[in-house]
Amino acid sequence: MFFKLTPEEVYQLLKPKPDPEGKAKLKLLLIGTLLTPITLGGALWGYVRAYNRKLFHLNEPPTLNPLHPFARQSMKLFAAVVWALILAVILFFGLLFLITYNKGQGPGLLFRIVVVFVVVWIVPNALISLAVLRKFELWRGKMFSLRTSMNKFGSAKFADAGELTDLEGNNGIYIGGGYTYSKQGHLITVAGTRSGKFTNLIAPNLLGAGGYEGSWFVIDPKGECAFVTARYQRETGKHVRIIDPWKVYSNSPDTYNPLDIIPSDDPEALSDDAAMIAEMMVPSDEKTNDPFWNNRARSIINALIIHCVLESAEGKCECSLTTVWRWLRMDDDGFKELLGDMVASDNEIVSLSANEAQNTMNNSIKQHGSIMSNCYSQTDFLKSPMLQGSISGSSFDIKELSKGNTSLYVIIPPDKMDSQSKWLRLVVATSLRAVVRNRDKKVTFILDEFSSLGKIKDVSSFMAMGAGYNISLWPILQSLSQLKDIYGNGWEVFMAGATAKHFFGVGDNFTAEYVSKMAGQSTYMVYDRSIIGPDKGNPQARALMTPDEIRRGSNDKIFTFIEQRPIAVFEKFPYYEMGVIQDRADKNPYYVSD
Repeated sequence: MFFKLTPEEVYQLLKPKPDPEGKAKLKLLLIGTLLTPITLGGALWGYVRAYNRKLFHLNEPPTLNPLHPFARQSMKLFAAVVWALILAVILFFGLLFLITYNKGQGPGLLFRIVVVFVVVWIVPNALISLAVLRKFELWRGKMFSLRTSMNKFGSAKFADAGELTDLEGNNGIYIGGGYTYSKQGHLITVAGTRSGKFTNLIAPNLLGAGGYEGSWFVIDPKGECAFVTARYQRETGKHVRIIDPWKVYSNSPDTYNPLDIIPSDDPEALSDDAAMIAEMMVPSDEKTNDPFWNNRARSIINALIIHCVLESAEGKCECSLTTVWRWLRMDDDGFKELLGDMVASDNEIVSLSANEAQNTMNNSIKQHGSIMSNCYSQTDFLKSPMLQGSISGSSFDIKELSKGNTSLYVIIPPDKMDSQSKWLRLVVATSLRAVVRNRDKKVTFILDEFSSLGKIKDVSSFMAMGAGYNISLWPILQSLSQLKDIYGNGWEVFMAGATAKHFFGVGDNFTAEYVSKMAGQSTYMVYDRSIIGPDKGNPQARALMTPDEIRRGSNDKIFTFIEQRPIAVFEKFPYYEMGVIQDRADKNPYYVSD
């Protein structure tokens, strides 16, 4: 026992504390002792300069082990630089001394030189080196403290090129900034009016900027997409289909009958599809206090659709919504006869719905009249002769979208966007269902003017899982308020389901605040600067981008969130300035030069 301590306890007391930087610090002390504090000071000057100029911004800690290659080379360089400066001064004064002083030396010169060397050189150098090392350690302590404080309130930042390298050189959907997204996933774009969504995102994709391989379904207000990109799509070997009831683009457009997706020989699919189409025509209104009238109208229209499909299978009528529209507008005798035929149907939905309508017609003329009035209102959009011509039959099979080699443009004039929104809903919903049932190659739905579609249950469902069906949905809106108004609390399902989200031309507070929160909170430092770097750092919280900065910056920038990466900021780059694809585009008839 030694002072009542065991040998193990003595060992623990005397055992050197592990220091991974111990050897590095000893080397620095030896450098200062043997090669002068000048060498040490120059080397540490190089380290500090390397850290302040580069390593600090790379979020590297100020460690000596491992020593960053950039810091090592900087230490060597500045040690040499300091000595070069000092030697130049010594050489100057040495030459001056030799020229002006030439006196002989006395005895004991070697002894005096050794003594002077030790006293004047070694001892002061060691002391000064220790002081320099202490100052350096104080600086490093400040750097460690500063780095700890830098993320105190948040670590949000902008994405750098290194975080986006996997989005380069792939075939997929062009997402801006020269990048493409090749994985399965949905997109969502929020862009204000005339902010450049067509020129910066839609057109580049349809002109092959991303090398996308698969089918396109495009809602095309005004026909702008077709005018600019349809020729190129044909040249790539795609089957180009253009549904254009009001002949904006062509006098001989393709036609599409939404009832074509309904199989007459599959009772389950027959029931589901008819119900979905009836829902598109008579949408549920969650805000109403009295859903009875819409429910009854939807029930009658649903039964008429099923009856139409079954009757047409036997060659007794034309299978189209025009037939349903006409049946609803029969006189009382004709409608009673139709209901009688439906009551005798083998299909239970048709039979029971018709029986219910008969009872209402016989027992409450007023109620029957109100229900029929609602049916008239909900199907009024079908009265358009041009639309009737477009939905009377199909010039192509909608299932061909699943084969990955079709580009389908659905053109609707802006002045029809409200009055014919139900037709647009029907085309989108039935096309989506056809693709799901026949899933094969990739299909991307570019849903411009998404808010005009109203609420479509299949769309919200597939935003959560549709990518697994080789389907990418790409809703395009003017603000997030539109999405929230239509889908209520379900609007966040869209945001969560989208792997890439664009925001530009932001003009409303709700969208600006959402983007600001998505970008995250950052920490910035308020500090004084000394000659060797940051000092007295005081961390402060700040949004990476405030709502006001979002609004102002989004005029010429596209703020993009890709998966869980930091927010990326892309410059706008319209298709007509892209050297690779600008010659693929046809003239835009809606473009007016300044």
